[in-house]
Amino acid sequence: MKTLLHITDLHFNKDFFTWIGQQQDKHEVFCITGDFINSQHDNFAEQIQWIKQWLNQFNQPLFICSGNHDIEYFAEDDWFNHLENPLIFSDESIISIHGVCIGCYPYIGGMGYEEYNACDILLNHIPPAKTLIAMTSNNEDWGDIELYQALNSQLIAPKYVLSGHVHKPQANEDRIKESLLINPGAGGKKTPKHRIISLS
Repeated sequence: MKTLLHITDLHFNKDFFTWIGQQQDKHEVFCITGDFINSQHDNFAEQIQWIKQWLNQFNQPLFICSGNHDIEYFAEDDWFNHLENPLIFSDESIISIHGVCIGCYPYIGGMGYEEYNACDILLNHIPPAKTLIAMTSNNEDWGDIELYQALNSQLIAPKYVLSGHVHKPQANEDRIKESLLINPGAGGKKTPKHRIISLS
């Protein structure tokens, strides 16, 4: 059985990156839904250099989408799409692998959601609005209303929508129509919160 490992919001926690690297022989596909950077620190160039090196050494198919911390706080907002590793699929990628079509939606800009209508799995850093995976413990909705509308109208109908952004959502999964929505949350000690999904 082929599996996918989903992680989100690493925020430059090197223990999390190390743990993910150690899982490479256990899963066939990896997905990280944004916020690689820790914007609490101002060493963005050093963080980018370290993360790019880590990404370029990854030896399994890895799908990534940008998060707000990755591109909002500094000028080098295109670093995400200039990686040398052919196994990395970043913003605006739509790729079929192991019979599954996976799309990576960027945090800012890019194509409309309708361009992802063939995707079985959609990566989007911001979860769809009006869902438990977008709701904080204070009942604030941090979700994307356009993504909610695209799913609710069935403009797109992926089997899975993988998100992050809300570190402690009210639930780790919810559903809109036929789409299962997943946000594993962020944090952990040396092991990041994560979700394993069967690709069969």
